[in-house]
Amino acid sequence: MSSYCNSIFFSAKNVTIDDLQQHMLTTENKGKEQLVNDKEEQYMELVKEEKPEIECIPEIESNPIILDPEPVKQTVSNPVKTIVSEPLSTVSPTQHDTLFWCIYIAVFGHNDYLEISRNYGVKELEIKKQVADFIQKNPTSFKHTNHKVTKVAIQEILSELLTSQKETSNICLLAMIVKYNINILLVDPTNRFYLEYYSNIDMKENQTYVIQKNTFGKYNLQIEPIYEPELTTWKSSKLPLVSYIKPLHAISTYKLQELVELAKKYGIYDAAKKYKKADLYNDVCDVIRWR
Repeated sequence: MSSYCNSIFFSAKNVTIDDLQQHMLTTENKGKEQLVNDKEEQYMELVKEEKPEIECIPEIESNPIILDPEPVKQTVSNPVKTIVSEPLSTVSPTQHDTLFWCIYIAVFGHNDYLEISRNYGVKELEIKKQVADFIQKNPTSFKHTNHKVTKVAIQEILSELLTSQKETSNICLLAMIVKYNINILLVDPTNRFYLEYYSNIDMKENQTYVIQKNTFGKYNLQIEPIYEPELTTWKSSKLPLVSYIKPLHAISTYKLQELVELAKKYGIYDAAKKYKKADLYNDVCDVIRWR
């Protein structure tokens, strides 16, 4: 079996002495070997000649590059700026009875008003009780004001001060300024007319405050009092009303021409119309009436 396999995978080859002759170290083969070696040496020399010489680049001494260090950034802290709010020039109370609280701020100051917190109703009753007590003890104090107050009016004032009211009336305003010795100028929404309330017409040193009524019937206070000569300048641009009930004095106080000038000033005079004094007086009163 092995002989059969050998015959398949390994073919028999007869090797003769002549086949081995070329591999033997004979004189003839030795000469051929020398010739081959010589050719190899010639070839190597030829390769060396053709091979370009590589120039040796001298080694450069590597010195470390020292970079300038980045400058240290100094953090400069900005000084804290204190924000100073501008002082208020006017204040509009948020409570329903704005006239009362305008007078309160004029008397006690805006900071005191802010410190009341939520007890505004209690404070209002407390202040009104103090005013009522003062009026009961000093009913003649109204004689020094610029308004005539009757005994009946005083009883009305006390009744209003001692009962819960939604809004402070003008006559109660007079009672409050008598108690606290301040003057009030009430300006109408159009900024053309005003009412004067003086606690004592003989005391010029009492401080005067301006309270303006807006178109919604609410009031705001000019926080700082107004002094001369600014007060005179302020009055010159507006018309003072006699009272909140009657804007002008009796008709006999005025000449017809004076009423004509008032009518022209407030845009109700018709040059083509012939007026009677009484009619013109009533027309002017209707325009400048306190509202």
